[in-house]
Amino acid sequence: MAGQYFVADDRKRGALTWGKVWDLARAGEIRANTLILLPGASCWLPACEIEHVRDFFPTGPRPEASSQEQVGSVFFAGAEANSKLAGPYSRFLARLIDYVILVSASMTLMVEVPGVQDIFSADVFGSSAAYVRVFYVYAGPVALMWLIVQLLLALCMGVAGTSPGKAILGLNVRSLKNESPLRLHLRRELKIWVLVICLGFHTTALFQVGRQYVLLRFGQPTIYDGKSSVVEGRPSASRFALAVAALLLLSVAVLCMMAIINGQLPLWP
Repeated sequence: MAGQYFVADDRKRGALTWGKVWDLARAGEIRANTLILLPGASCWLPACEIEHVRDFFPTGPRPEASSQEQVGSVFFAGAEANSKLAGPYSRFLARLIDYVILVSASMTLMVEVPGVQDIFSADVFGSSAAYVRVFYVYAGPVALMWLIVQLLLALCMGVAGTSPGKAILGLNVRSLKNESPLRLHLRRELKIWVLVICLGFHTTALFQVGRQYVLLRFGQPTIYDGKSSVVEGRPSASRFALAVAALLLLSVAVLCMMAIINGQLPLWP
């Protein structure tokens, strides 16, 4: 039974070998209701349901997985062990769709702010110097633009209950602390603005996005979800293909809009 195992107890252990998991169970450090993530599995299971580990516990009913047990800072933190949690690819694709829509909306709202015209007029196919000028010289407007994007997304999620990207992919953000939707999404999106988007500095943000992927890939919560929320939904292949097509069409539309604003593409032939 080779592979990497993760144990959701107070000490948040992993990755572990099967032998180490078995030793912990034999020593009594893994209890019947301790959640364990098996290699390649998409959901956690209580130890009393896992072969060779359950032998250490007396036969009895399955423990309630929704009792909001303390499980360190691992992914479930009180969520049901069999929840259909969204994977990193579907979550990332949904957010890309939302960002393509909301970044253009944010820039439109900021059109009179100094520096925003330079962002509009940047040659999207130009040299690396153009990107340096936009993202570093005009760091203030870029940070403000991303703040507006996150606030618009929080408002959309809090009022409508979903966003365009999540609606296409069938994803749902669920609170584990019974927060009001607007409060949940405001807190969540502001944390993303600071901790993941890094106020718009894309080189740092790229590292943080990669970090979130690794956390999700190994069954850990993102740094902005923690113990307070989970993202549920397993999109079908058709939904995923529809989302990719929507992202491509939206991206072309935004590029055409920027070219029209810059006079590079006439509105009428």
